[in-house]
Amino acid sequence: TVVSRNVYEGQTVMEGQALFELADFSTMWLKLDVYEQDLPWLRVGQPVEVEFASHPGQPETHAITFIDPNLKMETRSTQARVEVPNPLVNTPAGPQRRFRHRVLATARVRTDLEPVLLVPRSAVLDAGQPRVFVELSDGTYQPRTVVVGRRGDTELEVVSGVTEGERVVTQGALLLDGQAQLNLASQSEPPE
Repeated sequence: TVVSRNVYEGQTVMEGQALFELADFSTMWLKLDVYEQDLPWLRVGQPVEVEFASHPGQPETHAITFIDPNLKMETRSTQARVEVPNPLVNTPAGPQRRFRHRVLATARVRTDLEPVLLVPRSAVLDAGQPRVFVELSDGTYQPRTVVVGRRGDTELEVVSGVTEGERVVTQGALLLDGQAQLNLASQSEPPE
């Protein structure tokens, strides 16, 4: 397929000048942007569920074929490649490739992980040292510093600081933190 044409009939051309750009669209490369912290979860051969904007509601499964070892310094990300077959299909206008050049897609990579302790992202206050508020049996709350592992869209892995079964504050933790700061400030003030 001719992607671009840089020469016209009658034009003088020079040695080495690019005249045409040709591309073979029988296999498309889907390039996924991957952040550095997500790289340990990915491997070549891993299945990826792909849905193209031009074919909504028709997800397909393909495999990661390459993970670029070079990170972009500005974004701390790299790219993973998924090869997608792009067969000719019959249309009213004649045979065409199923996918056009530079179409957009959404990809979902599923991983199999060992069970870990998760808390909602809203439970963790992170102003230098991540911490949560744990509900004690008498209805009071104790601040705890936690070590956070992997970060998901809605949950965080907690490596240490809380144990399974403990109840953490998921809404209003910032208010509790503010009150705790006020209490500390009032206790440290000298009496008049």
